[in-house]
Amino acid sequence: MSTRASQTAPTVGEPTQTIVGSFWSNVDRNPGGVALRHRVAGEWVSTTWAQYGSEVRMVANGLRNLGIAPGDRVAILCDNRVEWHVTDVAVMSIGAISVPIYQTNSAAQVQHALTDSGSCAVVLDTCEQLAKLQTVLPELAGLRHVVAIDPVAETSVGSFAELHRAGTDGDDRDVSRLDDVATIVYTSGTTGTAKGAAITHRNIAFTVSSVISLVHVNGDDRFISFLPLSHIAERVMSHFGQIASGAETWFAGSLATVADDLRQCRPTIFFGVPRIWEKFRDAIEAQVTTQSLLERTALRCYLGVSDARQGSRHRGPLASAVMTVEWEIMNRLVGGAVRRKLGLDQARMLVSGAAPINAALLRWFAGIGLAIAQVYGQTEDCGPVTLTTPADMNATTLGSVGHALPGMQLSIGGDGELLVRGLCVCAGYWNNPVATAELIDSDGWMHTGDLGRIDPDGSVWIVGRKKDLIVMVNGHKVVPAELESRLQVDPLVLDAVIVGEGRPYLAALITLNPQQLALWAMARDKPNQAETLAHDGDVRATISAVIDRVNRDVARSETIKRFRILPSPFTAAEGELTPTAKVKRNVVVQHNATLIDDMYASSTT
Repeated sequence: MSTRASQTAPTVGEPTQTIVGSFWSNVDRNPGGVALRHRVAGEWVSTTWAQYGSEVRMVANGLRNLGIAPGDRVAILCDNRVEWHVTDVAVMSIGAISVPIYQTNSAAQVQHALTDSGSCAVVLDTCEQLAKLQTVLPELAGLRHVVAIDPVAETSVGSFAELHRAGTDGDDRDVSRLDDVATIVYTSGTTGTAKGAAITHRNIAFTVSSVISLVHVNGDDRFISFLPLSHIAERVMSHFGQIASGAETWFAGSLATVADDLRQCRPTIFFGVPRIWEKFRDAIEAQVTTQSLLERTALRCYLGVSDARQGSRHRGPLASAVMTVEWEIMNRLVGGAVRRKLGLDQARMLVSGAAPINAALLRWFAGIGLAIAQVYGQTEDCGPVTLTTPADMNATTLGSVGHALPGMQLSIGGDGELLVRGLCVCAGYWNNPVATAELIDSDGWMHTGDLGRIDPDGSVWIVGRKKDLIVMVNGHKVVPAELESRLQVDPLVLDAVIVGEGRPYLAALITLNPQQLALWAMARDKPNQAETLAHDGDVRATISAVIDRVNRDVARSETIKRFRILPSPFTAAEGELTPTAKVKRNVVVQHNATLIDDMYASSTT
């Protein structure tokens, strides 16, 4: 393997116990401490570590009574809730393997995960999930047990309460071993069928200890769980990380209640995907039009000073000093209230991951006193392999994904692909030796599929996906991610997909940000009708200007010649987004094939 650059982070100690072992250590050390909080009839209810331990023991023994043996696979198909955590720890503690499934998956996707993993049991929560499962049950010959958390009318389905009652609160707590497979996590499937990454107990213990050695999470910290636990990033943060540190995890009621739940929890460590950060920005900017005149004026002034302060750093030390003083005053008067309203006023660590985030959005949040770190990684390496620190968040390195986490090795292959090696790398793809051989080479390097670079100071930059590379008719190769990111700097642009494979020039499909579009329409006294505005001449002129700005900063061969504004955003329901809001490029291109052909047949935009 030829390489152009590499980075080896400081070492971290070999794991000595599994995450299940860490769990029982917390139960023994701090039985009366609060581990979890969730709402019941609108009120927050606490679960202590002793209660958590008792629940896990009961469910673990209940699973044994069903005949679940070490190595068996048990799927979890439900929203984030206490029972998700309890089931996961219980499954792993008896030496079985948990298989989380996205609750938004279609019946066919659920069938694939259950069949591919060979799951013999599934724990689900609602009647809706049960109905989805029942449509494919005839194809699931190996599925012996279905357990529902919420009450269901189906008598052939076991209940979680019965599973719990069938167990005993004994002391046979943990048979898991570091080199055993702990969980099979299915990729979000941006390119083709989802594959199951076989993640070992050693992978989990090592990754969590590496993160905590840098972030220093402790029992005083609070997480809020609202992103899918079936995604490795949320699971490492608010589940495994919470167990390893002894902190608290609060469960949001739903995506609809997250804003209120955040204000109640006031997490000290908060993880969000880029789409969440965009929604936070939109909510703050929307207040300019909804608050009282005094509040609107103060907020508008604060946002203006924050923006000017970011730009002043390029105009010399005097301008920067003056703007800093102005910002400090406005930050005390207004900034604290803005952060309290978000519920992030006590957050000491803010993290974005699971998809690329635009540097302009990072600058915007830094302007209101919320510095967001970036984390980078994949399902196959148990989540995070890099993290930005405060030192990485300056004008020259903002936008990098930071440095390698302790104990992890990164390298750039001869074709520009970022490679990872270390105890974080999974055992391979479940039941798929061919794909495993493509993922991990003979030297132990895991191929991420991402194109990147590593600077001399060790900072890592992601350029784009290797499979997304566009080869134009003239042979010119373009990485679309950079152009898409530049387009998304404008708040009006929600998503951008660059096309041009086998074509003479590049074109773009654009979706508009509904919240920003509403503000745009209000300012121009236009009706807020998304489908109509997608064809509005002024909207098209605005997007055309955005594209012109991007084109000025790229090579002529990479300029965008045509574009189309789509009438509605991409959705997971249509298969265009993954559960973590990453765009499935191949699906979008397929859905808009006629529109794309039209851009190349037409001589006007």
